[in-house]
Amino acid sequence: MDLLGIARRRLLPNSVYSVAAIFSYRDQKRGGRAGRAALAAYLRTDGAELLSSRFLSDGIRRAMTSAAAEVAYLAGWMSFDEYALAQKWLTAATNLAEEAGDAPLAGHVLRAMAHQAVDLGQPKEAVRLAEASLSSRRYARASWRERSLLGVVHARGLAAARDKEAAIAALLRAE
Repeated sequence: MDLLGIARRRLLPNSVYSVAAIFSYRDQKRGGRAGRAALAAYLRTDGAELLSSRFLSDGIRRAMTSAAAEVAYLAGWMSFDEYALAQKWLTAATNLAEEAGDAPLAGHVLRAMAHQAVDLGQPKEAVRLAEASLSSRRYARASWRERSLLGVVHARGLAAARDKEAAIAALLRAE
């Protein structure tokens, strides 16, 4: 790979992750409404342009797609209280993570969607999403911390669905 290819491989995804870090910090300090529109605009313009670019290798394309998935997830998280908008971004993040082959990120996003479904009083949907987050490589490739969180949200969904025994078992597995 030439020097330009190496730079693109490292810099493009890193620049997208930098955007995510800036907006994540802002979200933590001021809440989701602060900067959400600017982040969405970034995704629609710069993010879309980067994703439609030609890449020197499939690995670079996957890295870029995974970075875009992280930003879409953040847009969804920042929109958490606005269900339809959050679903739009979280669904996009899941699709991008799957396209990138980033199974742990896809599981993480599905966990957020399950968490939101519980909050919205949709326990069956919460259980469905939590179980999807636990499926095969999403769970197997996740860090130990993320696997635990996936299990806790699964237990929370089961508890909301009034399946006490399954909720206790899921919580014990998460522990």
